[in-house]
Amino acid sequence: CDHVTIRNNRSWDNAGNGVMLHRSSDDGLVEGNDLRRNGDSGVAIFASNRSTIRDNLVLDNAKAGIRFSMGANDSYVENNEIAGSGQYGFYFYIGTDVPEPGSDGRNRRNVFVDNLVRDGIGPDAIKATDADESRFIGNRFVGTGLVLRFIRSAATEMIDNTVPRDAVVRLTGSSSVTSDAYFETQPFLRLAFDGPAKAVFADAAHAVFDVPESIASIDDRQRSTMTLLPAQTGADTQVYTRNMTAVPSIGTTQVKVSQWQTSGTRAKGWSGRVTSASAKVNYAVGDLSPGVRYAVSADGTPVGSFTADAQGRIAFVHSPGVTAWRAFTVAPG
Repeated sequence: CDHVTIRNNRSWDNAGNGVMLHRSSDDGLVEGNDLRRNGDSGVAIFASNRSTIRDNLVLDNAKAGIRFSMGANDSYVENNEIAGSGQYGFYFYIGTDVPEPGSDGRNRRNVFVDNLVRDGIGPDAIKATDADESRFIGNRFVGTGLVLRFIRSAATEMIDNTVPRDAVVRLTGSSSVTSDAYFETQPFLRLAFDGPAKAVFADAAHAVFDVPESIASIDDRQRSTMTLLPAQTGADTQVYTRNMTAVPSIGTTQVKVSQWQTSGTRAKGWSGRVTSASAKVNYAVGDLSPGVRYAVSADGTPVGSFTADAQGRIAFVHSPGVTAWRAFTVAPG
């Protein structure tokens, strides 16, 4: 049946799922339920579309907190608390059943907002296989050794999620599907690649991205971006969003961070270039000591001396005059 409402129930200790919407149970609402210790998952959406799953407590289910299979599309999943799942927090897969007419079984366009996935989730906080255009916005993932895994899954978006520093986002592609993901407002992220994959980091506030492999962060005056491929980074890398901006007056800037001390002298270093020799670059550099004066140089030539404000930031404008790379340093003095 469609347009079903399942609200304010307890569903505990079932052999299968706590709640299941099965085959064209479209436009369902699963809200305010307490779903515990079920033999499969707390909530299962199977070949059904436009489900709303919100404000549920989903605890200690054997397989997954919330799972999607066989072409479950366009769901909205908000403000659920998931803990103690035996294998996965959120779980996506096709399965071996026959899809509904017109479906290939892939799960698409499901949105996850302000959910809490915590404690005892293992091994994967997310396992998304053959799931396209999934969006994760403002969710909190809490635990140690978490993996957020995307396998043959295209156009994933992760925006402003809280992810532990030891967690890994793993993108696994195949010859038929490149696993690609877009990240925004993620201060630090461990990233792993397996097969054809791509990660794009973006920031509307123009923050500079930094990876150990010295790949350029690009600013086009609209936002900053960094695109990462396995051929550049190898199997894994770490992506830092630095407290720094480099916004050009025209064209684009490219920045490669070479030094970023957050203690001691708090010295900074980077290489930068512009695509237009007439561009002026508006730099702001943070993670400095408030009230301390810092000398800035470009290729060894002084640019100026600036006192860090109460937030530990300095700002200056530089006109490089050339499109070649310039080496910048910031040090007390």
